[in-house]
Amino acid sequence: MVVWFPLDYSADFIYLLDIAFHFRTGFLDDGVLQTDPQKMRLHYFNSTTFYVDMLCLLPLDFLYLSLGFKSLLRSFRLVKVYRFWEFLDRTERHTNYPNVVRTVALLHYLFVI
Repeated sequence: MVVWFPLDYSADFIYLLDIAFHFRTGFLDDGVLQTDPQKMRLHYFNSTTFYVDMLCLLPLDFLYLSLGFKSLLRSFRLVKVYRFWEFLDRTERHTNYPNVVRTVALLHYLFVI
């Protein structure tokens, strides 16, 4: 448990950084790349991605006080797995060696299983 909390809070910090970077990520609007900070912020706030990211950051640590330490309370963090799939998809599309990316992804799936 001594090791769990620092890892847990570092993951929270990484999630906060991810949200901060999402505010600065451009998007396509009718085929035109939008890089205006105000428009990027509004687009992110109005997307389902923002709500999923907020779900991952629910302060469920307070439930540890009443329920005790239950790692199941952290299961909302698994909702962010969509970012991994998005990363794999983009990497496969934009690399010169898509078969290498597919092979590494397949090996990853096999190791997880």
